[in-house]
Amino acid sequence: MCKNGLIGWVPICGLNLKSLVTSGRPLLSNQVHLWKVPFPFPSSDLSARLNKSYSKIFSNDELIRVNNYTDQNSQMRYVIARLLLRRVLSSYLECSPSCIELKYGIKGKPYLSVITPRQLEFNLSHCRDSAVLGVCWDFEIGVDIENGNRKIRSLDQFMRRFFTDFERNQIVEFGKRFRDGNEREVALKNAVLFGWTLKEAFVKATGEGIVRSLTSFDIDFALNMNSIDAWKCSKPSIHSIDGFKHSQTQWNLQSIDIGSNMIGSFALNSPNHADCCLFETNYDELLDP
Repeated sequence: MCKNGLIGWVPICGLNLKSLVTSGRPLLSNQVHLWKVPFPFPSSDLSARLNKSYSKIFSNDELIRVNNYTDQNSQMRYVIARLLLRRVLSSYLECSPSCIELKYGIKGKPYLSVITPRQLEFNLSHCRDSAVLGVCWDFEIGVDIENGNRKIRSLDQFMRRFFTDFERNQIVEFGKRFRDGNEREVALKNAVLFGWTLKEAFVKATGEGIVRSLTSFDIDFALNMNSIDAWKCSKPSIHSIDGFKHSQTQWNLQSIDIGSNMIGSFALNSPNHADCCLFETNYDELLDP
């Protein structure tokens, strides 16, 4: 087992979120808590139960966004991800989920409006199958996850659009280690998706999002050369930003072993390595009884 701070997803079904984070697994200064919720199949019964829960705690802006969805799957994913956000953050802050008030920075990154002695930082990401919420104290955090089955028409064109020469060269060299054509194709796609999640996590942490070009900075992916799963046991780091060599001590980049054919990463604006506690819940735990 690689020593990257990951301890495996802890199922919390049947446990109370509030008691878990305030007594069972408190969030420490050197930790990141990652919360995962898989998305269920949509149904009329599920829609009714979701409506009962979110109508009580969502803000007006969130309710408007829910109603603007025309696709049932997309609406369900948004609602469950926001329920995860509100339930988990309210547990750390020991308040009602409806009391969570979010504001947005100049570049669109959400943050908590409440003033506390320590700032609870968070970031949410979701794809087709699951949502993952990252939470920590005081340091900016960005999280990104991708489905390993995501279709990319041309890996080369994708890399040329979003990756730097430095990053593309790493992935090309990684692919040369695999002689079997099918195995090489899978390995290259895994490496590209891993690199994508690292870059997305970084710009989400800084709050720059689409404002910053993904080719304006380099990441040393530190790909695991001994596995088709390039991200496992890797130790990535920021190599340069805007052409200037960057101190590797300022940003902490880590892969997330999500499982279920998914790839993820988080970026933390902290000079210290962060230990991760991984929790997995399900949508039932997020709904009103």
